[in-house]
Amino acid sequence: MAKPIRRAQKMLDGNAPHQRTLSAKISHLFEMVRAEDGRKLTVKQAVALIREAGAEVSESHLSELRRGVKDNPTIRVLEALAGVFQVPVAYLLRDEPDVVALVDSRLELREAMRQAKVSHISHAPDAGMSPDQQIELNRFLTRLIREEVVKQARE
Repeated sequence: MAKPIRRAQKMLDGNAPHQRTLSAKISHLFEMVRAEDGRKLTVKQAVALIREAGAEVSESHLSELRRGVKDNPTIRVLEALAGVFQVPVAYLLRDEPDVVALVDSRLELREAMRQAKVSHISHAPDAGMSPDQQIELNRFLTRLIREEVVKQARE
């Protein structure tokens, strides 16, 4: 009986796969997206980029959003945040499993490419493909890149 209760609690906490709170999504973006120097983006850097995009947010407010202390950003802040992390604003606004899974697969592919020093892959990620097909393609490319990195490390 404890397992269903734990699963329900995980869903409430936003930790179930593809069911995340706004703060969990923001934290995930900070973990997955890198600054130009390859390091994780800091709150201070994100705020500067958000301000460059024309939205106003303080470091403390963004930090509170990230920690889940607050969950009330303006649409303008969400749009700017989505722009900084190069994700659709729907990822932050709604908890649609298809959107979350697709964005997560793109983030994983982007990180694998960064680690492998791959600057570009020529493919049209949404050229008539369903979200499930896009996710599978992104996962395939991620695996392929990671396998190539391991292969090169052995040589």
